Amino acid sequence: MKKVLILTGSYWSGHNRAAKVLEKQIISEWNQAIVLDIVDFFNDNSLNSGNFTKSFYEDFCDKYKKVWEMTFNIFDDNLVKRFIYGIKYPFLQSKFDDFVNVFQPDSVISVFPFWQWFIKHYIKNYWKNFTTWVFITDSIKIHSIWYLNKDYIDYYFVIDNFTKTEFIKKFEHNKDNVIVSFFPLEKEFYQNRKKIEIKNILFLLTSQTEEFALDLLEILKNREDLNILIAWWRNKNLLSYVSIFYEDVKNFSFYEFYNIKENIKNIDLIISKPGWAIISECVANDIPVIVPSFIAGQEEWNKLLVERAEIGFFETNREKINFSLKYINFDKFLPNFAKMKNINSTDIILDKLLK
Repeated sequence: MKKVLILTGSYWSGHNRAAKVLEKQIISEWNQAIVLDIVDFFNDNSLNSGNFTKSFYEDFCDKYKKVWEMTFNIFDDNLVKRFIYGIKYPFLQSKFDDFVNVFQPDSVISVFPFWQWFIKHYIKNYWKNFTTWVFITDSIKIHSIWYLNKDYIDYYFVIDNFTKTEFIKKFEHNKDNVIVSFFPLEKEFYQNRKKIEIKNILFLLTSQTEEFALDLLEILKNREDLNILIAWWRNKNLLSYVSIFYEDVKNFSFYEFYNIKENIKNIDLIISKPGWAIISECVANDIPVIVPSFIAGQEEWNKLLVERAEIGFFETNREKINFSLKYINFDKFLPNFAKMKNINSTDIILDKLLK
């Protein structure tokens, strides 16, 4: 029996989505897995700092986009990162060290970049008796914070070949330890469509402006051939606002919570900001995505992935979106989904992880 420590962070949803799938599969193969969330890790003190940093981060990058973009780029600078990572946190490091020493994992996999700092200092303080893995939740132009402690990481997993190429180029990486696996998803979650007929559209309101949402819905309310499912997805105030205007529109449905995992096979197209998890879920299910907005940094790179891999498109004009829904033959995306997704993604990761 192998023991695996999975290190994640509850910032948005992609990190935990990957961690939970890996945990479930590891346990199903009669191994032991523990998931350690950096938010919970920081919460274990009187300041409750984990929840504070989570709320601050999500509000900051969503509401103050220009300031966040500048901050994101500053932290992509090597000198700044080395300064931040040079600061020591004895209490938190001691907690991590004690946890690892008690659990004694055979493998440690991080799906959230700040954990590499703790891995590095543990290895410097103790004898390394486990393999170290990183599953990178950026695409295309990977933030260099993932790579800062490269000397302490044995292998990297990336989502696709575009990202692997950029990884090697950006970091001038010359080791043969970067593995393309796609996103770890349950096999039963995948579907292969023979044809894409747009009938049911999921519109996720996260990071969308009031003006854009109202204008788009004003156009789509006349499309009786379409069912528009509108979910608040961390934008509850906007959902409440738009539902007042359109609650009587027959082809509109409003959801405070929409379970994508359970219902995605009933969706034909998604309009959303390009979160890492939602993009991968769309690819796995042959669902085109229209990206009308993005958060600078990671999501901007995810937008580039959507365009480069041709699995959807970026469009902010409401009339053009409506035109696309009427006249684009979305079947053209099917070969691109097939080229990118991998139903064996979790097997690829675990075959390496549990070896």
